Amino acid sequence: MSSESKQNRLVQHRLSLGRGACFGMKYGAHEVTYDEFLELHANCVAAMRAYFVEAEKSSVMLSQCTPEPLSFTARLGLLSQEIVENDAHANYLGTKRLLHSAALLGYGSSN
Repeated sequence: MSSESKQNRLVQHRLSLGRGACFGMKYGAHEVTYDEFLELHANCVAAMRAYFVEAEKSSVMLSQCTPEPLSFTARLGLLSQEIVENDAHANYLGTKRLLHSAALLGYGSSN
């Protein structure tokens, strides 16, 4: 598991603990630090850019379609790219959801 994934999971866990009692209030160890917020924002921007790259690849592949049915290889390539794009989109949405939660909760001072 990457360092980015571990950090996102830690922040997600801390945010869910804070929401469990009363969403929007800070609870000491459950609030996100400024450094964690900045890292979460950077992760969100990186995930968004990765999604855009995959969406652009899909768009280029779709622009090359012809009136005739695609070959098996082309169909497989397009389906594979769709899976990669959907995974990148899901990653972006998950990271953005964490960033929004952190923004709603606010952040504390750096450790």
